[in-house]
This record gives sequence, C-alpha cells and structure tokens, in this order.
Amino acid sequence: MVRLPVRRARQRRELPSILVEGGDGEFSIVGEKRAFEKLIDFVITRLDRTPRPHLPLRPYEPTAMKRLMGRHATHEDEVDRLLRGAVLVDLYRAIRQGLRASVDSYSIKRLEPLYGLTRTIDLRDAGSSIVRLHGMARARR
Repeated sequence: MVRLPVRRARQRRELPSILVEGGDGEFSIVGEKRAFEKLIDFVITRLDRTPRPHLPLRPYEPTAMKRLMGRHATHEDEVDRLLRGAVLVDLYRAIRQGLRASVDSYSIKRLEPLYGLTRTIDLRDAGSSIVRLHGMARARR
C-alpha cells in the first residue's frame, strides 16, 4: 500500500473535514480516493432527494474538493454540479453576515445563550477530542 504523509497543518487546510482520519497523519492514496468518491456520492444522493439542499462547510472545503477531484481524476461532473448549484454554504460567514451580537466570537457554542439553549451534557473542547482520537488510533495498531 502506498502511504501519503500529510502534515497536520496541511491536513486541516486541504481535506474536507469528513475525510480527515483522526490518528496517524498518513493516508493511502487509494483510500483517500475511495473516501472522496464516497463523500461526493453521498452528497449527490442527498441533493437528488432534497428540493433545495444546502451543505454547510468550512470556507476551505470547496477548494479541497476541487483539489481532490483533480488529484484523483474522478467525479468531475458531480463536483461541478455542487459548485455551480450554490449548494455549498459557508455557515460561519452566513451567521456573521446575518447576525449582530455582543459576543467575542460568532461560534455556534458562543451564540447558544442568545437563543436560550441550555445543554444537559457539557461539550468537550477540541483539544481533548483530538488527544482521545490519537489514543484510539494507536490502540487499533
């Protein structure tokens, strides 16, 4: 199996979040292609079933989709359909443009008190989740 080393900083910028494996920082090229195809097939299936779908993404993910499409020469028409169909939405940008609030950050977690949400379970911070994923990946080996 061919392994493709990916540095963590580059990993976050280039790969759609659904494709990032939490663990060793390496990907097989064949596995990456399969994961990309599976993601696009999943999105297109939902697009066909939903009248006016929107897929909330981070700002860099459409670029990552284009890069993966080109790297693996697959699903060109489907990615083009997503990009031209205004399906991909930068949710963070939409919230910032549509809402004015007296908060330090416009993250969903920071805005929850404004609409009266009271959590029954405490959210874990991202750092502890990443540490846990690394531990799980090591245990699998």
